Amino acid sequence: MSVESGQPEIYVQPFPPTGSKYQITTTGGMSPLWSPDGKQIFYIGITGPQRQLSSVDVHTQPSFGFANPTKLPIGRIASRAVMNRPYDITPDGKEFLIVYRDSNAFEAPAQRQIRITLNWLEDLKRRVH
Repeated sequence: MSVESGQPEIYVQPFPPTGSKYQITTTGGMSPLWSPDGKQIFYIGITGPQRQLSSVDVHTQPSFGFANPTKLPIGRIASRAVMNRPYDITPDGKEFLIVYRDSNAFEAPAQRQIRITLNWLEDLKRRVH
């Protein structure tokens, strides 16, 4: 991600560097993440009042190329002010873990709650088996 255009945008550059650079977004984007299979880049679009998760199909062989972004039906994502990347994807690429923005985020601090789930991994294992 870079702000060289005046707003956050997503770029891809080869490694080791060749001088090539590909601008993936044109309407703003932040918090990029490659899919586990390397065929998509996910990012948070920053247009409009809500943060929306989007994806871009990419290919790296025989050369780098990408399709138009697709908005995913996942919105209300927490802002980067809360954390560096408020989402992640499972290793199999089938599910997301997302930190959502609280719809009451602008209430007085005394009215906010923090919910902590203990042993969530054990609960998840029981549900899967």
